[in-house]
Amino acid sequence: MEKIGKYQVEEKIGVGGFGEVFRGYDPFIKRRVAIKTCGSDEQEIRDRFFKEAEIGGNLHHRNITTIYDFGVQDDLPYLIQEYLSGEDLDVKIRRRDFLPYPEKLYYLLQIARGLAYAHSKGVIHRDIKPANIRILEDGTAKIMDFGIAKLAQQESDLTQTGMTIGTASYLAPEQVRGEAVDHRTDIFSYGSLAYELLTFERAFKGEAISSVIYQVLHHEPPPITEAWPAAPPELVALIDRCLRKDAAQRFTDGGDLLRDLEKLQKRDRGDRAAASGPTAEETIASPPPARPAETTHRPAEPARPATAVAPTEARAAQAGRGLDDITVGPGAGKKRAPVAPVGAAQAARGSRRSTAVSFGILMILAVAAAGGGFWYGMREDPEATTAEQPAAAVQEGEETILGFPEDVAETGAGEDAPAGEPAGGPPAALPPSTITEPGGEQPASPAPPPPEPARGTLIMPAVGWTDAMTVRIGSRTYPLFRRQTLELAPGDYQATFELESLDYSPPPRTVQIQVVAGESVRLRAPILRPGALSVRPLPSRPQGQVSIDGQALGSTPLSRVRWQPGSHTVEIRTTDGEGDPLTTEIDLVAGEEIILSFDLAAGTVTSRAKALEQ
Repeated sequence: MEKIGKYQVEEKIGVGGFGEVFRGYDPFIKRRVAIKTCGSDEQEIRDRFFKEAEIGGNLHHRNITTIYDFGVQDDLPYLIQEYLSGEDLDVKIRRRDFLPYPEKLYYLLQIARGLAYAHSKGVIHRDIKPANIRILEDGTAKIMDFGIAKLAQQESDLTQTGMTIGTASYLAPEQVRGEAVDHRTDIFSYGSLAYELLTFERAFKGEAISSVIYQVLHHEPPPITEAWPAAPPELVALIDRCLRKDAAQRFTDGGDLLRDLEKLQKRDRGDRAAASGPTAEETIASPPPARPAETTHRPAEPARPATAVAPTEARAAQAGRGLDDITVGPGAGKKRAPVAPVGAAQAARGSRRSTAVSFGILMILAVAAAGGGFWYGMREDPEATTAEQPAAAVQEGEETILGFPEDVAETGAGEDAPAGEPAGGPPAALPPSTITEPGGEQPASPAPPPPEPARGTLIMPAVGWTDAMTVRIGSRTYPLFRRQTLELAPGDYQATFELESLDYSPPPRTVQIQVVAGESVRLRAPILRPGALSVRPLPSRPQGQVSIDGQALGSTPLSRVRWQPGSHTVEIRTTDGEGDPLTTEIDLVAGEEIILSFDLAAGTVTSRAKALEQ
């Protein structure tokens, strides 16, 4: 299959409950996509596939997989969605990856945000579990698979065909009993997911579905503190509330859950800020630039003719060394036959280390000079970043070795050249230079390549009041939930900040950055903490319709609508739209709430401000 609809099929990347999943390409928009097909003939499965397209296609949130298109080709339904990098959360859990607590909390917050948005649109996912959460390479969490989701106002007769033990571990008691589900059902599944992320153990487990279901209905999971004694009590209490058997005792929906999670995160940040400086968990440092190679020339006895060999980069890789971990320094090797791979030379010489040249090209060349010669000793610096080691003594009768680029013809090998190695004239890429040694002028090795230009440092501190903000620099996007330090080449950059949350999504802001070699620049987020607007009529007065800067906010009473700081125009109209509106100017300040009280009949509006409770 080469095409599905207008989309080019590149390769199959998986098989799901509906059918096959392909990596594809949109030739018109020129972007990579995921193509999900439904190859089943079972009507229930096809209905679920259509339901996923209907519900998921109307959800647009940073923490929910975006669906672009849907169609049917030759009776094969297909769904086009964004192509997601990274891996599923259950893979990280199974591997027991080291995940610092702030990172785990960051994932939980993002999942809660996506869930809160879906709930605000009346959607119940019904299958929240780690396998349905994708963690992208930049740390973004995406909720996937709305195949068995339903709208809160609709009844659904779709069953959970093919339910596995894994799925059963995240079912809420009311799902198991076949009762009506609502947003609190997703909250229970979220609690099971959070428990597993913190402990790397399922809250409810067993060898058969029946035993798992029995535990869901009748047993409480072991305390989180048994697996993680240092677990924050507030987070433990939050997850315990999610896992209540009685749905009435859980959070009402994702928005209710998210508010408590955000409060917990703010307290956690305050506690860590009070500690002594940033920890290793809070700083991501890019690797420093590779140290420039150092070359030292050492005269040696003009005793023996030279032998030239040129190990390739692939051979160096076989020796188990990174190209940036190689430095050049004085040294010598024992007498040996002309050999090729560096790894083989190391094995033959025992403890003496192989010679190497940094910047990715490792070669050995022997140079013989009429009437005398000198040695070019090279060896690997075993610590890569420490000071150069003392030169090893040159042994009598040793061979002469020199490295040169592989694309230069080898010379001077004569009859001693290994089979298959080319021989020819002088290497054109190495212009001769001279140094004065006892016994006359001798040809010297080429000057080392110029050192890599120094880099500048870009410091991106955590925003502090939200972790939903990201910054895009070039083609990479970085989350701002923790402090980061980047090493960048000198130059001018653009940093675009974006923030998407359930109730506050200001327009993106772009700032210019100039990175100077050897200097540090601190990047500050231009998106301010929001202010809040509350609008309500005076007692016994009619309600109204409110808009701000021409954008409708809805009917009064409005309570703490978050909005970007600055000067704004607020209009209040009657609910039937008759008559002239009340208009007032407000100056919203970050972290402050403005309360408007109005009387449409009298045509008056008053305002007062107070600090916004965080």
